[in-house]
Amino acid sequence: MSQRYSNETVQEKGISLIESERLRHDLTFLTPYVFYEALLFVIGVVGNILIIGTILKVKSMRTLPNAFVFSLALSDLMVTSILQPFMMVGALMGEQFILIQRPGFCTVITYVCFQSCISSCSNIMLVSLNRYICICKNSWYSKIYSRKSVAVMIVAAWFNGLMWNVFLWVGWSSVGFQRKQFTCMHNSHKDFSYTVAVFTVPVLTPVFVTAVAYLMIFLKVRESQKRIQAFGKKKDKNQGTSSDIRLARMLFIMFAIFCTLCAPFALINLCDYYDEAPYYLYVIFIHMFHTNSAVNFIIFGLTNKNYRTGYSLLSNYILIKVSCGTYRSRGNVENDIDKSQMTQTVTVATTAYN
Repeated sequence: MSQRYSNETVQEKGISLIESERLRHDLTFLTPYVFYEALLFVIGVVGNILIIGTILKVKSMRTLPNAFVFSLALSDLMVTSILQPFMMVGALMGEQFILIQRPGFCTVITYVCFQSCISSCSNIMLVSLNRYICICKNSWYSKIYSRKSVAVMIVAAWFNGLMWNVFLWVGWSSVGFQRKQFTCMHNSHKDFSYTVAVFTVPVLTPVFVTAVAYLMIFLKVRESQKRIQAFGKKKDKNQGTSSDIRLARMLFIMFAIFCTLCAPFALINLCDYYDEAPYYLYVIFIHMFHTNSAVNFIIFGLTNKNYRTGYSLLSNYILIKVSCGTYRSRGNVENDIDKSQMTQTVTVATTAYN
């Protein structure tokens, strides 16, 4: 089915093509825009490949909880390796180049955008739910999580992104070039109900679920601390307090970053029905949204010692190959990694909790 491009005619909302082109040729806007996109591209590609490589090459990292992290890294890699370069092209070449000279390209980018971004949000929610079940409902864990069930959950996360692309394809909305953001997305001027649905269900819902999950984990840890204090065991009390502080800090960092980076872009799209918000807010918020896909590997590394160790092992593994000029025996390299002093990862939360 062919796509209609709303920006080929004069829009009733938003900024005009002349205003968009004037903005695009302003070096005070274009230079930081392109520089930041290039920075996200480099950090995101390297970081997400680092996560994927670590889970694949370090045997002790191949756990069921890390399957969610692996899926998250794949979706984030799509964002940083495909969407970031396209946004640079959109800013440098402009709307006419994209819609007239490369019309099919805009459709592909829009589908990749929804598939990767929605899958990323869904995977983040799955990670938070996994931690909640593990800590707050541990007796349920083995009943809920198995190889088969984890695979089904991950497929569902990716199907979620595909479903919203199908809605777009059958005509609920259409593909358009977003002049304030210099990228291709759905046309919010055609049917605002699609905008409301796509930013409420697959974006803000994971934010809410993640918030509730982390809050319940924190309350569980706090309750455990109070029980320890009630027994009057000084040593255990100190250990409980230390664990509480570590877990609270970790949860706050992860949730605060997720909400801060993802929620503003969803909210401005939901609230700005007439597309009257300044262009710089859209630019800032979409960059924040995409930044989340580039920094997740840093968050995991900062909050989990096992990931830091895994990153180090994988980096050393690559350096050995490069410095030697030839590949080592595959078995020897994997044995070197597997015989490391790493402890098996369960989840970020359980590592902090223990």
